[in-house]
Amino acid sequence: MKNRPLVLALATLIASVAPAFAQNRVILTDDQLAPGTKPPAMCVQEGEVFLHIAAQYPTVHQWTFYIVCTEKSWNHFVHRSRQDAHGILVTGMPYSHNPDVQIYATTYAQSRVTYIRGYKLIHPDPLITPSHIVVHELARIILNTASETQVDQQAMQWIAEHHQKNEPVSAPYPNRPQNTVSSK
Repeated sequence: MKNRPLVLALATLIASVAPAFAQNRVILTDDQLAPGTKPPAMCVQEGEVFLHIAAQYPTVHQWTFYIVCTEKSWNHFVHRSRQDAHGILVTGMPYSHNPDVQIYATTYAQSRVTYIRGYKLIHPDPLITPSHIVVHELARIILNTASETQVDQQAMQWIAEHHQKNEPVSAPYPNRPQNTVSSK
């Protein structure tokens, strides 16, 4: 298994940070990582952020989450999976080969697999927070729907409820600088 060290690196983290999430698999993946190689710090940090956010929202069971660590690997994934060729915008409107559309994650319900654009979990775009990326996909899984409108409404409701009960979801380690690691 190419990503075995990455899975092992997160096994302890899952058990300690998100015990309820331990029924799922979180796999860090990167096209450039050779088998048996220790994952880069940025990749591990992306996994930590994902787990920290996911642990605060409704839990899914027996799911596999791939955190695609670099933008280069994400772009390869998007192209190989043809995510760039078609899809549905949050507004519910279909798109085809739209260069303005950013894809942050994708879920394959029948396979019980979700791919997350890891780089954006620690280098977010101005209007799309890491919590929105993660919670949006959790909502998609739990609602089991392709409706972007329903998924986004549920995600925004959960985030609003979380904000009312707690401080806003942020990086898992507030004293650690989150934007110090760069990617090529």
